[in-house]
Amino acid sequence: MIKPNYLFGIILILGLISACTSSPISTREASSLDIPGVNALTTATLSAPTSTGVNTATLTSTPTPSPTLTPIPTATPSPIPIPTYIAVPTHADVPALTVFSSPSIRVLEQPVAVVRDGITLAVEQMVVYPERIELVYTIRDIPQSALHDPIKDDVSLSCGGPASYANLRLPDGTIIYPENYLLDGKAFDMFEPYSWGYIIHLYQASIPQDVSEITFVLECIGVVKLNQGLENWEVAVRIVPGG
Repeated sequence: MIKPNYLFGIILILGLISACTSSPISTREASSLDIPGVNALTTATLSAPTSTGVNTATLTSTPTPSPTLTPIPTATPSPIPIPTYIAVPTHADVPALTVFSSPSIRVLEQPVAVVRDGITLAVEQMVVYPERIELVYTIRDIPQSALHDPIKDDVSLSCGGPASYANLRLPDGTIIYPENYLLDGKAFDMFEPYSWGYIIHLYQASIPQDVSEITFVLECIGVVKLNQGLENWEVAVRIVPGG
């Protein structure tokens, strides 16, 4: 007769053997178990293998929206005033240069002027000698409001020194400066509704014989305030034989 204790031990051993040899829980059965935090892990782990035997996950990337660029408005530059070229007669009150007859002398073909904002800057006379150039130009119709007042106006608005003297630019870019200001002459009539004046320059330089086109260049007008927009004058002139 088998004792009860031995009988219970045999039944326990047989139960353990039966549990080890039974089939595993299917995925559906596992997912039916209501165990918090386990179902999701079980489903991901038991996903179907690929042909290579490695489980893969499909990642879906969300495209980042491109930022919308707001165009920066560009400032439209102010148009540069285009000067008007005119042929003018020599001013009656301007002293005439003395021209010494010689085959090598050249003179201005004709007086030429540029008009800007009602002000006329005219190259009146030019005599080109082998070793020097003499020049006369006028500035006409200057309004009284544009004149620089040395008592009331700031000194920074005054044009003076080399900036107020005209240079000559040759076609190759060479600049000829008036070298001796003491030999030059200036005269302005400041007491009319519109002022005017004449300036005489002497250049101790020579111009090649094959050059006939010269550009008169003036940075600023000596009697006009610098905040009037009346700087950087240029007048293209032509010289011809005058002997």
